[in-house]
Amino acid sequence: MKNSKFSSGKIKGWIGFYSNKNIRGWVMNSAATEQRYDIQVSVGDVKSTIIAANEYREHLEQKGLGDGKYGFSFTLPASSKILSSETPVTITAIPSGEVLARKTLYELVGYEGPAPSQAANGSYIPAAEIVAEDRTFTGWVGAFASRRISGWLSDNGDTQKSQTVIVEVGDHRSPPILASEHRDHLTERDFGSTNLGFTYVIPEHVNVARGEGVRVLTEIGTSTGVSALIESGYDKFVDMKISRSTSSKFPRRKQEDSVLLWCPIAVCGLTTQLEQVTAILKAEKVKYHISYHVAPKIEHPELEHWIEPRDIDSPKMVLYFERFVAFDRGFEGSFKVFYVNLDWLSDTFLGLARTNADVILAPVSYRKELLEETFPSQKVIYLPWPSAIEPQVEGIKSTSVDHHAGKINVLYIGNDYSLNSRKSPEAVVEAITSYAGDNLIFDLKFRSTLPPEVKDKLVSCKSVRTIIDYPVESEVIAELHSLADVSIIPNECEGNGLSILEAWAFEVLPAVLDGHPMRDVADEMSALFIGCEQYGWKEKTPVYRTSSADILALFERLDHKTLSEMRPGLIARKNELKARKIVMRNVLRGLVHASGIRNKSQRLRIEAAHEVDQKSGSAGAYQLMFGSQQHRDLLPQAKSVDVIMTTSRRPDHLARSLPALVQAIERSPYKHRLFLAVDGLDEDTATIMREYKDALDVVLFTKDRSGLPFTWNSIRDLHDNYVSRHESPADYLCYIQDDCLILEPDRYFSTMVDTAERASPSILGLVSGFHTEVHPGFAVGTLDDRTIIYSDSIDGKNFMGRPRTFKSITPLTWWFSDGMRRGNPGPVRGSHFDLWLWKESPNSLSVQKRINIILPDLTTHIANDAHSSTWNNDTSDANVQSRINEGRVYATRAG
Repeated sequence: MKNSKFSSGKIKGWIGFYSNKNIRGWVMNSAATEQRYDIQVSVGDVKSTIIAANEYREHLEQKGLGDGKYGFSFTLPASSKILSSETPVTITAIPSGEVLARKTLYELVGYEGPAPSQAANGSYIPAAEIVAEDRTFTGWVGAFASRRISGWLSDNGDTQKSQTVIVEVGDHRSPPILASEHRDHLTERDFGSTNLGFTYVIPEHVNVARGEGVRVLTEIGTSTGVSALIESGYDKFVDMKISRSTSSKFPRRKQEDSVLLWCPIAVCGLTTQLEQVTAILKAEKVKYHISYHVAPKIEHPELEHWIEPRDIDSPKMVLYFERFVAFDRGFEGSFKVFYVNLDWLSDTFLGLARTNADVILAPVSYRKELLEETFPSQKVIYLPWPSAIEPQVEGIKSTSVDHHAGKINVLYIGNDYSLNSRKSPEAVVEAITSYAGDNLIFDLKFRSTLPPEVKDKLVSCKSVRTIIDYPVESEVIAELHSLADVSIIPNECEGNGLSILEAWAFEVLPAVLDGHPMRDVADEMSALFIGCEQYGWKEKTPVYRTSSADILALFERLDHKTLSEMRPGLIARKNELKARKIVMRNVLRGLVHASGIRNKSQRLRIEAAHEVDQKSGSAGAYQLMFGSQQHRDLLPQAKSVDVIMTTSRRPDHLARSLPALVQAIERSPYKHRLFLAVDGLDEDTATIMREYKDALDVVLFTKDRSGLPFTWNSIRDLHDNYVSRHESPADYLCYIQDDCLILEPDRYFSTMVDTAERASPSILGLVSGFHTEVHPGFAVGTLDDRTIIYSDSIDGKNFMGRPRTFKSITPLTWWFSDGMRRGNPGPVRGSHFDLWLWKESPNSLSVQKRINIILPDLTTHIANDAHSSTWNNDTSDANVQSRINEGRVYATRAG
């Protein structure tokens, strides 16, 4: 069921579209349940007569919605034509003319007409009604980009019976599936049973071609075999197409300005948190996708953003919910955020997370020190999670005598009645049935049907008012909270305490087990604590066990005085939830910005970065690069810099540059590992290496000269493997060539790193300590009295950046897609230009629209003649000036 509800202020209702062009629904005023509406139904240009919305709906009365007499129905004339799925369906109040609801046929079940525009990208394939030729069924089926076929089917002759179906896609057939999954929305249709749903996920090994037909088959009148084809009454069902958002055979050549959310879509707390995150991303107009190793098996609005893991391709940011995984096709350069609940922090993916994650989000303060020890290279941010429920209006539960004159309302929301449930259902039920007082009233909600003997025991208990043991909608949960004074939450272990937050949002006092992290989420002034004992661990979180005696002891000490005394603390916690929501939005916004995802305004400002601001007199690049320092609160403070030096049979240069580099490392405030790559090892170079063997962490050499692209790619691969082996990524990676001499070892690394740390990570490309007028840049400024040059290009002798920046660029190439060579590739000569300059490079910094910073005078060039240059170039001052006079410089933009 898609978007069939509607509400506006006090108006609530539901509308559905059925076979034979029948429209049914209900509408009511929740503030005046005695009121009835006269309405007019419009479908496109077709209008009904005036209809009294007073038909009885039993399920409404059962839910406590007045007397249930709010229903209406209308059948379109047989001659009417529905032109498209975008045809509007409007419910108007008569005589006021107030529009109570407006939907499109696409938003309702069983519509006619062509697929809506959003189906074009393969994210959602329109549903179809199901009708058999010789026997009528009512049903619905949809196909999704997750290779998931989902629907429901009812035999009109026996609506209580679950059918066995087979899903056929091309030549592939599913095994028989019993259509018995629960579909809550079928209540609205007055079906005899709501357990009529089915789901089938097409296996990965099945090749589903674009344009493949989908069919549903069922058994009719026989005990075995498949004897009839169920087709759409509108001849659309067999024409449904299955497509995927992208093909894994053709990975994207450019990083996408999008966030990937690695999270399940299921009936679980993580999906609730996912919805909170996507609401913020939508508000910020950030594109996102959702994927997970388990395909969704429920209907959910976020399915339109679902993509298969095989189709993930080059997002700029990935937010992992509880589980960390590794992918190729662009994940290497993604900004990775890991949301951690300690009860899911498994050793199986700790190594991956330590090696690849950038930021760790912790929703509770419990064992934050453990997280900081576990992830020494990452920034661990304590982000108290907000409630998924909007905090209710203050004062909805009065502290007056009238409110407390009655009994105390106690709410318990559990899942399944099972020994495996972490919500202690058996202990709760035993405590309730043992309670002999008359001060408490209990409302109980379970996810699934209770055993008959348990339900009978609760029904006979005079203090039990409500028993719900089936799935309900969120409005029912909200109504239960609105009646409650205390919510019993005896969860054996907790990740982030969402149930506690939900109680606070409704001004309900939570009662939780007396352990961690519950005591880190709540305190004595905002929660009641139930006696328990620790009996084990779930990953990094303790697991507790309570008893019916402990819960009963809580019941017996509940009184109105205690509730009144704790009310100020409860209200304070509820108000805190509002601040949490703001903090969460700001943190996510900052992380998105740090990943390099930019809005239209930022992209335009980057294009105009060379223009001088009239007020400040500085180039626009300064404000872009250094205007905000928010990222410093969200990213780890630099502690380590890995250094790569390349040399190619120039021992005279190496004899000068390597000692200066080692001296700079020794005087640096950061931790370093030095990687040396030798392109064509000779005896003199080997002698220098032996002299400095204690300073070298890793050495790679070749016998013959293979060129800079090969050497760079090889040492980068070796560096990545080294980091993975030791699970210790560096904050920055610095490259220096053997003909580049560090002039001031005392301040080289501190200056380079300080500049990079202060620069916006979404704007900065690389920082270079070498300047030549051949790369003049487009603007000059200062930073703490240091001259800095903003440039789209830099010289390849020295540069530093974050490891993910290099990973996002991809390895150096010899050939490009147009068949042409770039950057003097060959066995001796080579170029770093496709790191930042060549537009043909799949993800060069020029393509990414990043800006480099040059810090003059930190290094100098010592290979000034053509003979000693790997480029075979004359880089003397006289020749550089000659190039400038001729205009042969890298002026990459105006200014």
